[in-house]
Amino acid sequence: MADSGAEGYTHRQLSGLEHLQFSASLPTEFSTKRDVKSFSVEVVGKSKLPPEIEWLPLEEGVEAYVQYFDLERFVITSKESGKTLDLVAITPKDWDQKIITLIQHEDNDPDALYSFEAYQRADVNRQECVINASLGPGTDNSNTVVLLGLWNTLIARFVQEVGNPVSEEGFAAMRESVLQKRSEILWALESNDDSNPQKIALSPFQSQE
Repeated sequence: MADSGAEGYTHRQLSGLEHLQFSASLPTEFSTKRDVKSFSVEVVGKSKLPPEIEWLPLEEGVEAYVQYFDLERFVITSKESGKTLDLVAITPKDWDQKIITLIQHEDNDPDALYSFEAYQRADVNRQECVINASLGPGTDNSNTVVLLGLWNTLIARFVQEVGNPVSEEGFAAMRESVLQKRSEILWALESNDDSNPQKIALSPFQSQE
């Protein structure tokens, strides 16, 4: 849920309007696929109009202009079982799944490209899960993008269901609950039986007390 600005546009959209004064039009749709070790991943999204643009700190000392797309599909398919899970379908209704593309980075710094490929977050304040358009480092064929996508989405579900932790014990309990739920979902995705990963993802979190 993005911050609102003037004229009903988000602050990112106002930045997009400013950006379009000095550049050609930006894409309005995005889609990509990636195969990793145990899964294939497909994402499909659309840009808001005007587009959402932000000068984004990727990490300390590294910033870049990025464009945001609202995801309509974030589908994980198991190579073992053929089962699928759409992270958009299990995202809380007040949260958004977004993907960012790189528009411009400072002095074509290679560190910015590396930082961009590693960028992801679950932003509790803005109620959004964000992944980068590379779906992880290009040389990394592990299941990292799947693990991170599930982690961010389950964090969103936990905060929506249980609340945002305010103590070290609360954060530890959230971490344990999310790790447990993620393991259960991955097991269901890869198993050749009738277990349903979406049903597991939508089930309540177990108390860690």
